[in-house]
Amino acid sequence: MILNQRDAMLRRVESPERRLGRRIGLGIRLALNYARCVLIIAACLKYLAG
Repeated sequence: MILNQRDAMLRRVESPERRLGRRIGLGIRLALNYARCVLIIAACLKYLAG
Protein backbone atom coordinates (compact mmCIF):
# COMPACT_ATOMS: atom_id res chain seq x y z
CA MET A 1 0.00 0.00 0.00
CA ILE A 2 2.81 2.43 0.89
CA LEU A 3 4.54 1.89 -2.47
CA ASN A 4 1.27 2.42 -4.34
CA GLN A 5 0.63 5.68 -2.49
CA ARG A 6 4.18 6.83 -3.26
CA ASP A 7 3.74 5.99 -6.96
CA ALA A 8 0.47 7.93 -7.01
CA MET A 9 2.21 10.96 -5.49
CA LEU A 10 5.03 10.78 -8.06
CA ARG A 11 2.50 10.46 -10.87
CA ARG A 12 0.63 13.53 -9.62
CA VAL A 13 3.89 15.49 -9.56
CA GLU A 14 4.93 14.30 -13.05
CA SER A 15 1.56 14.48 -14.79
CA PRO A 16 1.57 18.18 -15.89
CA GLU A 17 4.98 17.86 -17.58
CA ARG A 18 4.00 14.58 -19.20
CA ARG A 19 0.73 16.09 -20.45
CA LEU A 20 2.66 19.00 -21.96
CA GLY A 21 5.09 16.60 -23.61
CA ARG A 22 2.25 14.54 -25.05
CA ARG A 23 0.47 17.68 -26.30
CA ILE A 24 3.65 18.93 -27.98
CA GLY A 25 4.21 15.49 -29.51
CA LEU A 26 0.63 15.31 -30.77
CA GLY A 27 0.87 18.87 -32.12
CA ILE A 28 4.02 18.06 -34.06
CA ARG A 29 2.45 14.85 -35.40
CA LEU A 30 -0.73 16.68 -36.46
CA ALA A 31 1.31 19.46 -38.08
CA LEU A 32 3.37 16.92 -40.05
CA ASN A 33 0.24 15.05 -41.16
CA TYR A 34 -1.43 18.34 -42.17
CA ALA A 35 1.66 19.46 -44.11
CA ARG A 36 1.81 16.09 -45.86
CA CYS A 37 -1.87 16.32 -46.84
CA VAL A 38 -1.37 19.87 -48.15
CA LEU A 39 1.65 18.77 -50.21
CA ILE A 40 -0.28 15.80 -51.64
CA ILE A 41 -3.25 18.05 -52.55
CA ALA A 42 -0.90 20.62 -54.12
CA ALA A 43 0.81 17.87 -56.14
CA CYS A 44 -2.57 16.55 -57.32
CA LEU A 45 -3.70 20.04 -58.35
CA LYS A 46 -0.45 20.63 -60.26
CA TYR A 47 -0.85 17.25 -61.98
CA LEU A 48 -4.49 18.00 -62.88
CA ALA A 49 -3.59 21.51 -64.06
CA GLY A 50 -1.00 19.94 -66.32
